[in-house]
This record gives sequence, structure tokens and C-alpha cells, in this order.
Amino acid sequence: MQAGLFGWAQDYPAPSSFIDPALTCSSFSPANRYNVNDAEFCDKRIDAQIQQAQSVQVSDPAAAATQWAAIDRELTDAAPWVPLYNPRDLIVLADRVGNYQFHPYWNVLIDQLWVR
Repeated sequence: MQAGLFGWAQDYPAPSSFIDPALTCSSFSPANRYNVNDAEFCDKRIDAQIQQAQSVQVSDPAAAATQWAAIDRELTDAAPWVPLYNPRDLIVLADRVGNYQFHPYWNVLIDQLWVR
């Protein structure tokens, strides 16, 4: 068994932003020391599904969401990565704070808060 620690976070809240750069055949560069596909995962069948989901994303987001969910399940079953933990954030605000807004990537949008 090979094991190691590797962290990955998406830079845009879309499935393709998380999956495509790190879990596709095209993302695996064995001769490149900056290879981000540390799992060395390549499944051409899943890659074809990823391409299909990406092509449908703009015209039919609901259908693409169903496809991305199926891809996520297949990747989970293949287990190229085994999660160690899922980070969580706790936001505590005083009663005087208003206009709290949460962004899935940046968390609290501080520039939108106001204080009485």
C-alpha cells in the first residue's frame, strides 16, 4: 500500500474545478515533478463521462449535476484518494453585526458586513 498526505481544494465552486485538474488521465504527468495527479489515477471511461458532463453543463445544468453526481460516486468507489478529514468553519457573529453573507470558497464576505 502506498500512502501519503495530499491536500486539494477547488478554486471555483464547480465539480470540474475539483475533478478535472487532479483525477483525469490528462492531469497525470509522470515525468513532471509538479504533477498534481498524485494518485496517478487514469480511467478513460470516467474521463469520457467528465467530458460529457462538461459539454452539457452550460445548456442543461440539471442534467450535468446528475452526471457529476454519478462521476463523484464512481471516483469514491475507485478510491484514488481516501479523505482524512473534511474541514468545517464555525462563524460566530455578535448581535450588532448585519448583512452576513457566506461564499462557498471565501467564507465570510467581510466587506459586506456592517456593525451597529
